[in-house]
Amino acid sequence: TIRFTEDGMRKLLAVVAEGKNSLQEICQTRFKDFQFGLKLIAQNTGQSRFDLDAVAVENPEKVLSDWVVASYRDSQKKAVSSVEDGASDKTSSSHGQVGT
Repeated sequence: TIRFTEDGMRKLLAVVAEGKNSLQEICQTRFKDFQFGLKLIAQNTGQSRFDLDAVAVENPEKVLSDWVVASYRDSQKKAVSSVEDGASDKTSSSHGQVGT
């Protein structure tokens, strides 16, 4: 789900008022890569709601890029944590079985 924050909507409407393009045309142009980027983020994090503020409307490519990079960092941290948890589980379970 994509939602515009109040300031995001104001910025978007200001962009529409400044130019000759319709709201739909502006959204199609500005957010053209969002379908791919948000899908990656959803796969990496499980996030399904995305709030677009004025910064995202002003510079959508940068914001999307930052979000995608952050989602990969988050997924890598979870993977490392999971591996470390698994290693500590094996270590602690083997301590109880030494010498049996």
